[in-house]
Amino acid sequence: MRRLQGRMLRVFCSFMALFSLLFLRTGGLSSGEMLAETARQQSVYTLTVEETRGTIYDSKMRPLTGTESRYLAAVVPSEENEQQILSDSRFLAENDVLAEKLAEGYPFLTEVRMEFTDIPQVTVFSVDERYTENQIAAHILGYRNGDGDGVTGIEQAYDSLLQGISQKTTVTYTVDALRQPLVGTEPEIRYASEAVEGVVLTIDKRLQQICEEVGSQYLKKGAVVLVEASTGKLRACASFPDYSPENIAEAIEDTENAPLVNRAFSAYNVGSVFKIVTASSALSQRLTPSDDYFCSGKVTIGDTDFHCYTRTGQGILNLDTAMAKSCNPYFIMLGLSCDPYKFHASAMDFSFGTPTSFAPGMSSAEGTLPTVEEISSKGACANFSFGQGSLTATPIQIAQMLTGILNEGYVMQASLVEGITQDGAFLSETVPQTMPVRAVTAEAAARVKKTLVYSVMETEGHKARPRYVSAGGKTGTAQTGQFREDGTEILQGWFAGFFPAENPEYILVVLAEDAQGSSDATPVFREIVNRMTSRPAEK
Repeated sequence: MRRLQGRMLRVFCSFMALFSLLFLRTGGLSSGEMLAETARQQSVYTLTVEETRGTIYDSKMRPLTGTESRYLAAVVPSEENEQQILSDSRFLAENDVLAEKLAEGYPFLTEVRMEFTDIPQVTVFSVDERYTENQIAAHILGYRNGDGDGVTGIEQAYDSLLQGISQKTTVTYTVDALRQPLVGTEPEIRYASEAVEGVVLTIDKRLQQICEEVGSQYLKKGAVVLVEASTGKLRACASFPDYSPENIAEAIEDTENAPLVNRAFSAYNVGSVFKIVTASSALSQRLTPSDDYFCSGKVTIGDTDFHCYTRTGQGILNLDTAMAKSCNPYFIMLGLSCDPYKFHASAMDFSFGTPTSFAPGMSSAEGTLPTVEEISSKGACANFSFGQGSLTATPIQIAQMLTGILNEGYVMQASLVEGITQDGAFLSETVPQTMPVRAVTAEAAARVKKTLVYSVMETEGHKARPRYVSAGGKTGTAQTGQFREDGTEILQGWFAGFFPAENPEYILVVLAEDAQGSSDATPVFREIVNRMTSRPAEK
């Protein structure tokens, strides 16, 4: 028995010894492979000079991103080039920063003013800047975070597509274990191909520039929306104040002006521009607006007096003169004559109370549309009839409202994206357009269009009247119910118009936030139209 136990013990010990040898051998091989891999990794050192991203284009395939370049130098520190680098004004970094980098001895990137080839072991690259200092359409394009991910706008909506196109320009050096470049070896340079693939917008770059330039001249806060009348396509969309995508921290800190807010997509009190809906709905319901309404300066509904902006009254009015003079009592009486359900339905069909979707995760505010039950109350309906009360809307919705007037009663939803391009020259994939919605009859729309043209072209000295073409439109001064410290009420100024009047091509909506009234918005409309339609010699 003892012999058997001894034999078993010897076998067990032999087995353990063999297992230990095998374990040590496997571990040695593994460690050797790890060391070999480490050595291989240490044999090269790569600098990423540029990582490309898909391009965002305007409707004519003109790039809106990557339109400017800067220069980066890939530097290999050496005794031969150190003093020349530190004394060369073409290097933009401070000398102490450059000295520190040179002392480390590793290859590094630094920004320079221009291309050059006269410094040993310095290679200069021209790289595209994603955004410019005064980036056009910043609120539409959006911006990226530090990791290069889209955070807002088109950058966020199409982030996966734009990132999927990315390539890198790299410089790879052969180095020793301390990452010191080996003498006599040339770096390997790999260039990224041009990122021509991307997203094509409906925006027209030239028209966007005009709207931004004029808007920034006149508006401290506000928005400008330019829409192609027949399609609803956004040709320009600007919000003020603007911001730089390269300096988001500064924009975030400006809490007073909130430059990151896209005011074109935000909802505001509407005011008298809503009288367009009131007139259209009444006419569509076969109601006949009065041709001899007498405005005494107010109308009393229940226990509430609703005043005309001219407190002394405006005398005998018809639909044209009431629209031109923006008589509140006239439109209150017209709105009260409407069926509240049909009146509400018209407002809904004109897009009030409904957000506008432009791209995945990118849409405008829905605004506030009172319920049918609310406007069944005469007091609430009176407010609703001239765009006051709880009603709010975005500049986009006001533009969509006018598409219904100019397209025989059919409302076009505003669109922003044409599609995708693979070659930067043609669309490879288009975005389907939303079907139009009938809001009112063609006869009603035509009559209101005529009224809006009368308001601009037949009103003496109208501040929105352009120099070179005819136009139609409506002013609006919206009360907000909010007051400044001095007791004065905060107002929103509007002008919603179209041009040329005979065959409208464009709808232009201007919002002047925290304004004196519509007088802050009408000059913006006039100047933009003048710039768009001016004679070649005056451009």
